[in-house]
Amino acid sequence: IKNTDYEPKSYKRTGRMQLHSYAPSQDLNRPGIQLYFENALANIGGTAEIYYNVNEKAIQTNASVSFSSKYPVFTLNLAPTARSSFALVPDSNKLKLYTFNEMNYGVSTSVPLTWIDGNMSRSLRPSIGINYKHIYNKQLLFTPKDLSSFTNMSLGLTFSNLRRFAPQNFGTRWGHEISANFRSSLYGPKGQAFQVRGNIYLPGILQNHRIKIGAEYYNEQFLNTYKFSNNFQYVRGGSVTPYNAARRISFDYGLPLFYPEIGILDITYFKRVRLNIFGDMSEVDLANDRTFDAQSVGAELYFDNVWLNAFPLTFGARLSYVIEGEERKWRPELIFALDF
Repeated sequence: IKNTDYEPKSYKRTGRMQLHSYAPSQDLNRPGIQLYFENALANIGGTAEIYYNVNEKAIQTNASVSFSSKYPVFTLNLAPTARSSFALVPDSNKLKLYTFNEMNYGVSTSVPLTWIDGNMSRSLRPSIGINYKHIYNKQLLFTPKDLSSFTNMSLGLTFSNLRRFAPQNFGTRWGHEISANFRSSLYGPKGQAFQVRGNIYLPGILQNHRIKIGAEYYNEQFLNTYKFSNNFQYVRGGSVTPYNAARRISFDYGLPLFYPEIGILDITYFKRVRLNIFGDMSEVDLANDRTFDAQSVGAELYFDNVWLNAFPLTFGARLSYVIEGEERKWRPELIFALDF
């Protein structure tokens, strides 16, 4: 074997950027898809996502790049979004939906920490960021006169302690997770919002069954000039209600039904069919100092498919029985972009 001398050369830290993977959104109120990319050393990465904001009925996008060669991690963010919000019509008590667009330019820093203990994985991530919001294309009528471009800050904290799960499980069957976020304008139009949500996961009756108990609290004064993007999870099947504060508790019981393992012309492959039985309760503090209660119960049927023999993607249907005040109704819905 011939001996060869190799000369050491410096390696470009920023080279070989490539698409890493994709993932559907896990947020029921923001179905969509995210693309992940990173370089060969995994010290530069980012995401590009497009999703549908169910509460605001608008398509929104976001792109970010993170630099993680040293702690803390710094992230640059760019997000052109379509927005909508409610406002009181002058000289009346009626509400009117107004629309506008905003371009977000942001920078944030975070400290991601992870611990592995056997089958348990724990993570903690505090973050702080600053964001400039450029407001444009305001609807002429009903939009608050003081609504203009401004800068806001954000503080975030996420923690999770989850047991890993096998592919045949409905999801993790033991653990908990919680996230909190505070956003406030630094100058210009008044805007401030606080949100905290969490989930507890427990084993179900059989081996692959799962119980999830979730709760959420959101506080944002309705009379604020600017209201941040709304991703509060109302009761499933319910309607969006303007509020000063909102609380929710939910229960989910998920189980696999059967594994059809049937393909259709190499377009899609039916891998698994799942059932999720749920119940939601929420209480909303309205702007007129009254409360509004809502409840819903129902079931979701999921089809875990592989598309074009390469892309796992779930779709399904939901049927909810909703009680909002004195109103009672059945509501069917389609569900897309949930992974498995």
